[in-house]
Amino acid sequence: MGLSRLSILAANPRDRYTPLRQMDEVNRLRGKLAASTLSRRIRIEEHLSAQLPVLERVLRDVPEVFYFTGFHASDKGGIVLEDANGNSLPLDTAALTQRFSDAPRGIRLAFLCTCYSADSAKALSAFVDAAVGFRGLLADDYANVFAENFFGALFNRRPVREAFDGAVDAAGADAIVAKAQSTVGVLDTPRLHFRKGVEARQHLAFSARPLSVFISFGGPDEQPATRLEAALKARGVKTFLFTHDAKPGQPLHRMMRDGVNEHDWVLLLCSRSSLNRPGVLNEIEESLRRSSRGGGRNILVPIALDDYVFAEWKPERSDLALYIRDLVIAPFSGAFATDRALDEATDKLVEQLSAPE
Repeated sequence: MGLSRLSILAANPRDRYTPLRQMDEVNRLRGKLAASTLSRRIRIEEHLSAQLPVLERVLRDVPEVFYFTGFHASDKGGIVLEDANGNSLPLDTAALTQRFSDAPRGIRLAFLCTCYSADSAKALSAFVDAAVGFRGLLADDYANVFAENFFGALFNRRPVREAFDGAVDAAGADAIVAKAQSTVGVLDTPRLHFRKGVEARQHLAFSARPLSVFISFGGPDEQPATRLEAALKARGVKTFLFTHDAKPGQPLHRMMRDGVNEHDWVLLLCSRSSLNRPGVLNEIEESLRRSSRGGGRNILVPIALDDYVFAEWKPERSDLALYIRDLVIAPFSGAFATDRALDEATDKLVEQLSAPE
């Protein structure tokens, strides 16, 4: 469950007379990510004052999304990096394209947020799945609103084409932004190009999907299970809870098997009320079978609602108790006392579940 990566390159050479506020731009994108369904599945890496070796290293590392923000090399395209002294280092379209040509394949989207970048984006689309650039001059306000709406949709797993169209509409509908753009150029400035063979209507910029969990519990623990489900959903986690997600008429054993096998993790609510339930025991055993098929990677996360699991629990299959007790058991006995306690415990839990394997 590795994370998707967005690599942002920014250059603001000291010999340019119009300083850019690129850190503000990065922070706005981080805010969009934090509010999205992929909030814990994408890592943003920013490279400020980017020089040529940084560009080449980033391309070798193959981020899923490459985003450049800064100045253009000329009205024929290209970008401007910084040299060792912090001054301008222009890369025309040919030089930029050569760097992408030399790098490994796998970039799903390249976004050149700079003036006159449409032709450069078209050239890059031979080496990346999709590329976005702008025709002519680009007003800062227009670029910022376009980028925020574009990435806001991408962070919520919308296809690139749909996210692009939505961002174009949002930027054009903002009267202040549209006026700012009209003072420097045309409103139909954004351009999107796809590599030949890419399914344009379905292509996603990020391969990551929301973290998903199957909540295993016994009937008497439905109330804490439901509260935990709500807390997880509020953090962008996809959940399966029998009470809300079971389909009428579906065989119970198939529903349990599919739920355990189709989610990233199985959260096991451990209590005197749950651990001896036949359904819960079956879900533990199916989790162990899945772990065995997956090379031994554990998917069970025990959550203690009381102290029963630590010593008193003695199932007929003693190896189940040994297995669970050998795992780190999350202490949730006091987590349901207040909303704040549940929020803190859930934040810690999700952070641990989201860490790449």
